[in-house]
Amino acid sequence: RIQVNSQMSFIDLSRGVSTRDWKFPDFTLGADSNKIATSTNEVVKVRFTKAGTQQVQLHQTFGGKVYVGTNQSATSVYDTTITVVVLDSVKAKFTAKLTNDLTFLQNSDNALNQVTAGKNIQFTSTSTGEPNIFNWVLTRKDGLTISQSIASPQIKMSSLGTYDLLLIVSSNYGSDTVKYKDYIKVIPSTEPVDLLSIKAIDKKIELEFSRDMDNPATVNLTAFTLAVTNKNGPIPVSVSKASLKPGFNNIIVLELNALIYNSDVIMVSYNAGVGNFITTDAMLATSFSNQEVFFVKTNILASTKFDYGFETSANTNWPYAFWGGQWGMYTFSVSATKAHSGTKSGYLDMQPKGGAIFLHKDNNGNEISFPATSGKTYEIGCWVYVETLGDKSSTPDVRFYWSPNTNWGIGPTGAFSPTFTINKWVYVSSQVTFPGADNYKFMIRGDNGANSQASKIYMDDINVSEVELRP
Repeated sequence: RIQVNSQMSFIDLSRGVSTRDWKFPDFTLGADSNKIATSTNEVVKVRFTKAGTQQVQLHQTFGGKVYVGTNQSATSVYDTTITVVVLDSVKAKFTAKLTNDLTFLQNSDNALNQVTAGKNIQFTSTSTGEPNIFNWVLTRKDGLTISQSIASPQIKMSSLGTYDLLLIVSSNYGSDTVKYKDYIKVIPSTEPVDLLSIKAIDKKIELEFSRDMDNPATVNLTAFTLAVTNKNGPIPVSVSKASLKPGFNNIIVLELNALIYNSDVIMVSYNAGVGNFITTDAMLATSFSNQEVFFVKTNILASTKFDYGFETSANTNWPYAFWGGQWGMYTFSVSATKAHSGTKSGYLDMQPKGGAIFLHKDNNGNEISFPATSGKTYEIGCWVYVETLGDKSSTPDVRFYWSPNTNWGIGPTGAFSPTFTINKWVYVSSQVTFPGADNYKFMIRGDNGANSQASKIYMDDINVSEVELRP
């Protein structure tokens, strides 16, 4: 593989050659920049001036019968064909369209493509030369930046203003940049304000909205109701302060008057009749009720070689554990079709009456482990996107067993009831106590044995984290 117009050397290292003849395809130039079709030299330096798959042929005549490796042939001639993939020059190009109505944006300076706040733009790289590194940067006039590093990101425009766009693409063979000044103008919206997520981070609750929010310091905090429960019952907790998250004007941070623990179940409600949350484009946030808080925990797998997000592994890194019977009636693959985060996920397709049991191994065939200690409670979880649960009269489940000292009585991490939400990413988890301090290895088991139809599930962002128990 080489980029078009780059120099490549062809060297005949064979011993005992009497004559040799190189043949090069059209559009090939020699070291002197003149067209070259043939050569008898031992070393030939050429440049391919046309992209595509090119073939170089070498015909050799030897003083005796040819040895290929340690095997002697019956002739003194040998022919070789060398295939060269000549890549086009790396050239940054892209398309951009609004996801709501598929309207394409104009790619030019001063385009000022109008996008209403809260809308998503699908950027798609159409760059030539097979670049594998991408850097998208949208920069507002006040210096606010939005960046992505995948080939085709979807970006939500939540902040009003005018943005320049920069795309840098590169590979091992070259790089290129495209930049448009005043590319996007985000204008006010009259559509409802969407609540995108509620997360607990560092003992605070973060509300992520679809658009930028105005200064929340004046909001009547009694508009918020928190229902916090743990195994011992309800815990009184209320909001003591609301502020913008630095650098993220669409995220409201709620500080609380009491500590929360990641073993708590927290439901948040907001009464718009009492509060006055408003966006920077003058739209009041709507009420919401009993929205569950998702705790962002420290994932133990992140400090290991375990590919918990399926971003760096291949299908061969997730082999069958050879249990036999129904447990081999499945396929599992690393897929770029859907992802909860990043660009990939694991896709599990269990046959009717089937099941799955697979491991995670490195490229040398060694199972990948993670550390855990005794006396602590851990959460094992992952995000799932269920395409189909089969007939739903007897739904499947997914369990994360471990070795050594497996607890076969552990309940399912994902227990898919007939009412389980499909076609949406959902977090499923279970709490476990490991039998002692050790390095543990997962066996991921899916059970579809009582289902008369196939079940198809995407998995992403596998998590092992310590549970904070209330004192």
